[in-house]
Amino acid sequence: DYIVREINSLIMLSRDAAKDLRKQHKYKDEETLKHEQVGAYYFTDQKIKSFSITPDDGIHATTFDEVIEDLNNVNDDIFYTLQEQKSTVCQ
Repeated sequence: DYIVREINSLIMLSRDAAKDLRKQHKYKDEETLKHEQVGAYYFTDQKIKSFSITPDDGIHATTFDEVIEDLNNVNDDIFYTLQEQKSTVCQ
């Protein structure tokens, strides 16, 4: 997810309107990516499909966010349930 986010930043920073942002965040012009230079694919139902890539958003990959959110929810449930059990045992 972090790699995709960085690629998206590089794509969005390639726009002419992002010159001040490049400077602010210490990116050089040659470190940016044009959206035409990037390809991203996912696999579903035994097929390969491409993600939409635009200069405004970069790789439109909501599936990454959904998976990360699900993993965070599972991790939170495990952590807090075990903490609750631990405090019950200590009483």
